[in-house]
Formats: sequence, structure tokens, C-alpha cells
Amino acid sequence: WQCCQRQQEKPNHSLTLAAGNPELRGAGVTIAQGGVLPNIQAVLLPKKRKFDEKIVSKHKKQEEILNRQKEKEEAIKKYKEKKAVKMKALSAKTRRGQPVMAGRIEMLLEQIQEQCKDD
Repeated sequence: WQCCQRQQEKPNHSLTLAAGNPELRGAGVTIAQGGVLPNIQAVLLPKKRKFDEKIVSKHKKQEEILNRQKEKEEAIKKYKEKKAVKMKALSAKTRRGQPVMAGRIEMLLEQIQEQCKDD
């Protein structure tokens, strides 16, 4: 009578033994909380195209953001250099502390020339 009954194993390490041992798989041995080994054909699984497209678009967005940041940093650097030159010309003083007017007049001349080009 006992030969017809199923034998139950504990799932600590016997799961790996039963999965690799064909004698235990076909002998009616049940592993408690063992589950089923997945055997899904690759044709039935959905394609990963959408996921790959999302990854590619995400990388493109990150590259665009980095490019914008670099352009912004370059523009700020250029602006600061221009501002430093302007401040140097405006803050130039003689030995007695009087402002040097030559730098200011040159700046005014440049501004007038730029306005004439725009018109």
C-alpha cells in the first residue's frame, strides 16, 4: 500500500537534486512548495523592441541635455570674459585716482558702430 502513495520531500536542497535527477522526477516524488520549472518557448514571449526603443530615446535625451549644458556653460564663460574686459576698461584709474577716459570712449565708439551696423 505504501508503494502506491507519493513520497513528499522537503524543499531545502532536494529541489536542485530532483531537477537534475530524472529518477526522482518520474518516480512520483512531490517536492513541497517546489513549483514548476519554466519551459516557455521563445516564440511565445513578446519582443523587446519597445524597451530597446525607450532606452535609445532616453540616451538621446541625455545627450541633448549634456549638449545644452555645454553650450550654456560656454555662453556663460564668454559673457563673463566680455564683462571682465568691460569692467577692466571702466575701472582703470590714473596714479592720482582719476578715471581713464580713453577706455570709456573706446567702449562708446564700439557701441555706436554696432548700432550703425544694425540699422
